[in-house]
Amino acid sequence: MYCSSSARVGCDVIPLRFGDHVLGTIFIDRRPGFERDRDLLEIFASQAAAAIQSALLLGENELLYDLATKDTTTGVYLRGYAMQQFQQHLKRAHRNSLPLSILMVDLDKFKPVNDTHGHILGDAALKAVGDLLQSNVRETDCVGRYGGDEFIVVLPDTPAEGAQVLARRIMERSKTLSVPGDSGPVDIRFSIGVSTLPRFEDAPQFQLLRPEVLDRVASDLIASADAGLYAKKGTGKLAE
Repeated sequence: MYCSSSARVGCDVIPLRFGDHVLGTIFIDRRPGFERDRDLLEIFASQAAAAIQSALLLGENELLYDLATKDTTTGVYLRGYAMQQFQQHLKRAHRNSLPLSILMVDLDKFKPVNDTHGHILGDAALKAVGDLLQSNVRETDCVGRYGGDEFIVVLPDTPAEGAQVLARRIMERSKTLSVPGDSGPVDIRFSIGVSTLPRFEDAPQFQLLRPEVLDRVASDLIASADAGLYAKKGTGKLAE
């Protein structure tokens, strides 16, 4: 390989080696003083190889993490991971007397969208809703795909008033939500139900650290949000 404009200078190669694997190479012109600095360059090469290997492993781990936790259609979390996060936030809320709310989001008339426009457009609609939800929540919140066309949004440190404000903001921004269809844009609409963990002085004396109680409380909150959702299904309004 050509490494220098001077044939008399030439070049040397230092491998970027990590264990038995060569991750790359450094080509260096043989200039005066090169041999004197070779040990330093080899130390640099060793450190560079370790850094590259760490970056490769991090990328692989992130990919594996996304495959294990993310829904490939919508980009939000899978139900199992979202529910795990929900229960962790319930425990935290119980230990520290903190508020916690959830949103249940269900697409309106989604079956006709699939039947009329096909499942590819239906998937695009689900992705659009997932993107809208994620763009309106905090990094500490968790958006998950709960079912076929239903999403759950877990809102730690959020009282009922804050959850209502967020739900109304999302519904307002959804008024212009659409996906491209063969005959023009197809409007996508959804309904939202809100539920909040009762204040502990108002709630039954339950011990959230017990798994069976944790499951029951999570199920009750989801059922409450679903009830509000279906009470106003398709109206563009929230249940009070």
